[in-house]
Amino acid sequence: MSRAVVLLLSFVGGFWRRPPVLVSLALNLIPVACVWWLGWNALTLLVLYWVENVAIGANNALKLREIEKHEPPKAGEPFKLSGFFMLHYGLFTVVHGVFAFLVGGVIENPDPGATFARFWDERVSFGLAVLAIFAVHGAELVHWLTRGGWRETTGDRQMMQPYGRIFILHLTVLGGAFVLATTKAPASYILLLAVLKTVIDAWWSFMQSRPEFAGSVKLEMRS
Repeated sequence: MSRAVVLLLSFVGGFWRRPPVLVSLALNLIPVACVWWLGWNALTLLVLYWVENVAIGANNALKLREIEKHEPPKAGEPFKLSGFFMLHYGLFTVVHGVFAFLVGGVIENPDPGATFARFWDERVSFGLAVLAIFAVHGAELVHWLTRGGWRETTGDRQMMQPYGRIFILHLTVLGGAFVLATTKAPASYILLLAVLKTVIDAWWSFMQSRPEFAGSVKLEMRS
């Protein structure tokens, strides 16, 4: 038993010492707090997660542009990776936004109008949450540029970097929201949805920040 406790404590200690995990927790605790204390509805929560997708995409596009400044152009490429990423990720974001509004708008039926009116009533806290998300991602981008993050990755790897997290997280969130909508689950379950995303997001950030992950990037660059 004592050995298991030691292993658990060492895992938690390593978890908290990783800056990407702390950033992930900070970002995710914003909507959790808004659902818990301000009573956000499902629409507001899902739209905020959609806005987070936009911030992630903008962050990654700017990183790709910086990498392209330092990488020699590849022969035969019809366009730059940053342009392709913005096109592909942009289409994905549009589709995700449509689902977020549709699913979020029907969870609290039979009066969709009241749901959107409540979303409008929450515009101040929603706007502050959006500013916080972009501020955190902006600070992370500045830190990445300052330390020369383009030297630690490649254009191909950086282009794909957001997708694993985005697909796992937001398909989970939208799937969970769809279940809430079809089963007429209590509105309090929205908090469970926010907590679920927080746990998955933190785990994903933890896995990406492990030394063996960084080592695989350096090995790929050397080869």
